[in-house]
Amino acid sequence: MNKYCIFTLAYLCMSISLTAQNKDWIKTFSKDGKTKVDYTVYYIEDEAGKKQQILEYKAEKKTNATIDQCVTLMKNVALHTQFLTDAKESRLIDQISDNEWTVYYYFNAIWPLSDYDSATKVTQKYINENEVQITSTAALNVIEDKGVGRLQINESIYTFTKVDDKTTNIKLWVKVQPTIQAPKWLIKTQFPKLPAGIMQKMAALAAEM
Repeated sequence: MNKYCIFTLAYLCMSISLTAQNKDWIKTFSKDGKTKVDYTVYYIEDEAGKKQQILEYKAEKKTNATIDQCVTLMKNVALHTQFLTDAKESRLIDQISDNEWTVYYYFNAIWPLSDYDSATKVTQKYINENEVQITSTAALNVIEDKGVGRLQINESIYTFTKVDDKTTNIKLWVKVQPTIQAPKWLIKTQFPKLPAGIMQKMAALAAEM
């Protein structure tokens, strides 16, 4: 392969990579200015060549709780309905190990969307003594079909980082494919309100653990 071909191939690979990562992030804050929220909406093609909507967001907030309190909240799956917006049901499916488990959620969606559910596999990882990550990915077949749309793409990462002995910084990243495409006007009404609400409720609950 000559130098020209190598250069052309490298340029094409770089162009494809940049295009794939070119997301228009909207950067916002909650009304009280205490919760940072960035979000983006884009579309991908599924295996059938059909366009699918992807909603991705990042949120960040400090809580007056320790990392252990935050992890305790995350492992108490029954409490997740108290901070996850529209979650009617949250329950443990299987405790695989101390650091791995599966979870089922049922959501009462707001109009004009339809109710949906989610089955996920969750993994806890200690990055270092001052940071813990809890990652979840879709695990579609760990529970039977409940007769509603199930999230096919549903990924999240909670990162808990120690600030001091009484304070933890919480970062949340979520990537989800809605079961029904959400109209733009609905998305605008839910951001930054939806992620900010999740973070505010989570921060308050963690402090009670």
